[in-house]
Amino acid sequence: MIHMNGIKGTIDNKLSGEIDVLPTLLHLLGISNKNYIQFGQDLFSKQYRQVVVFRNGTIVTPKYIIIGGKGIKGTIYNHQTREKITKFNKKQKVEIAKLVEYGRTSLHYSDLLNNHNLLRFYTPAGFIPTNPNEFDYKINYQKMLQLRKELGNKSTSLYSQHKGTTTDLYTTDASEIDKDEINNIPENIQSATSEKNKNNQNSSPGKDNLDK
Repeated sequence: MIHMNGIKGTIDNKLSGEIDVLPTLLHLLGISNKNYIQFGQDLFSKQYRQVVVFRNGTIVTPKYIIIGGKGIKGTIYNHQTREKITKFNKKQKVEIAKLVEYGRTSLHYSDLLNNHNLLRFYTPAGFIPTNPNEFDYKINYQKMLQLRKELGNKSTSLYSQHKGTTTDLYTTDASEIDKDEINNIPENIQSATSEKNKNNQNSSPGKDNLDK
């Protein structure tokens, strides 16, 4: 929701995500974004592309809802009719293939930035670098489960209060969403988490080593 002088009241139904908030606000404030690293788009730009990519690979456009980024081998809905598409013509196959590739590329760059500390190359005036060893986005889910286990009945999170799920709190008319889809943790996240925990266990000093 935006309220400011010079903008006529209207409802804009463009597809967008949280990632688009920063570039849009910078535009409205008249601040150049040339010195900023960002993946989002300015909602008021004439070049704005209505493609929303989710972390599990799902892609939403005004025309398609592509579940899990698997293309025509997966599940795809017509965004307008909410009906599942089972037969694809050549044009649809090309459009969907391009969208899936766009989604994979977007997530790839996002992962590179988060997991490989690409911000070490970003050194504008006044920039204070962070210690990458303090962050690991691959094991956040496991950290949450461990914290919940430690707190037990003292946990005040909605996740704990609703017995391990908050999906019942979420209502939507999106035909492609069901509980299995919402609760599903992408395999790449699960495998990365398991591998990280395994490495941590192998590298942790044992009692014998500490005694020495």
